[in-house]
Amino acid sequence: MNAVIDIGNTNVKIGVFSKGSLLKVSIIEVNELVFFLQEHNIKNILVGNVTDESIIKKIKDLKIDLKVLTVKTPMPVSTTYATPELLGTDRLASCVGARKYAKGNLLVIDAGTCITYDMLTAKNVHVGGIISPGLNMRLEAMHTLTAHLPLVSSKKVSVIGNSTEKCMQSGASNGSLAEMKGLILSFQKKYQDLSIIIGGGDAVFFGNNLELNTFVVSNLAVEGLHAIFKYNE
Repeated sequence: MNAVIDIGNTNVKIGVFSKGSLLKVSIIEVNELVFFLQEHNIKNILVGNVTDESIIKKIKDLKIDLKVLTVKTPMPVSTTYATPELLGTDRLASCVGARKYAKGNLLVIDAGTCITYDMLTAKNVHVGGIISPGLNMRLEAMHTLTAHLPLVSSKKVSVIGNSTEKCMQSGASNGSLAEMKGLILSFQKKYQDLSIIIGGGDAVFFGNNLELNTFVVSNLAVEGLHAIFKYNE
C-alpha cells in the first residue's frame, strides 16, 4: 500500500491507494498516525504539508520510503510566486487536484483553518492568490482579542442577529460568504471562463450558500497529492 498525507493545522488527512487507485481517505489525529501507517502496511508515502517536523522523524523510524513535497518537486503545475519558500505546498497540491475537474482558468479555494484562494491559469501556472481567516478563526479571534465576547460555534444565521452570539455567527458566516462572493467576482472580471473549485473542511458550507456556480471537492489536497505521487513514479 502507498499513501499521501496532508498534515493540516487541525487534523491529518491520509489517502491510501494501491496500483494507482485511491482506495480511501481517512481523517485522523496526529497521535494516531504511526499506528495507522503500521495497520495499513504502508510502504511509500508522499507528505504534502509539514506543520511538525517530529512527525517526519516518526515516519522515518518506521523504515517507510518517505518523500516530502516541496516547490521543487516535479509536478504538473508551476508557480510564479515571489516567495516560493513560504508557499504552502498544500495550496499547489489543491491546484493539481482541482485540474482533474475543470479545464481553462481555475480558481481553487480551500476553506479550512484559513481560506486560501489560488489562481491557476489555463497554462497550469499558479500566479498567487489570497489568504483570509477561516470561519472558526474569525470566531476565535473575536473571543480571544476582546474582553467580553464569548467563544461560539460556527453557524449560518440570518444577517441581522438578535443576540451577541448570533451577531458573531453572522459576522463569521455571512461576512465570509460576502467576502468570498466579492472576491470570486473580482477574479471573474480578470479571467475569462473561470471555473471555481472549493475544497477543505468548510467547502460544503460555502458551496451550499454562495449562490454561485462552484464545484465542491472535499478531498482536494489529497487528490492532488495522489496525482503528484503518480506523476513522479
